[in-house]
Amino acid sequence: MRAAGIFRAGKTPAFVARLLNVTPHTSGRWHSAWLKIGKRGLRAAGRAGRKPKLTAKDFRRINAILVAGPKAYGLNALPWTLERVGQMIDQTCYVHYHRGHVWKILTAFGWKFQLPVGRARMKVEKLTRRWLKSK
Repeated sequence: MRAAGIFRAGKTPAFVARLLNVTPHTSGRWHSAWLKIGKRGLRAAGRAGRKPKLTAKDFRRINAILVAGPKAYGLNALPWTLERVGQMIDQTCYVHYHRGHVWKILTAFGWKFQLPVGRARMKVEKLTRRWLKSK
């Protein structure tokens, strides 16, 4: 919409591209649409990029499972990891994501990286000592 006002002021598509930090090709398409249809032509551009694979319903389901915790989902291991969350998304929504993208999904929900508390570390140390003694 800012581009429409700039075109109305007589500026070129190249100027718009530099000012709005878009490619000259994009500003050229905007300019063509603005010339043919006016400001309405710029509104009709729609969303950019690929449509998301997960629906809003999928996101609500994933978040509910995350809140309930790994044990409620049927996992014996704690805590959630990127791999476990990715597998859960794959199994519940039939959409596979790389763990780097799983992290983007988690941050969109407001989840943050957390280190285990000291007690869990102590349990691991005790189990490690027990395992070393059994060898």
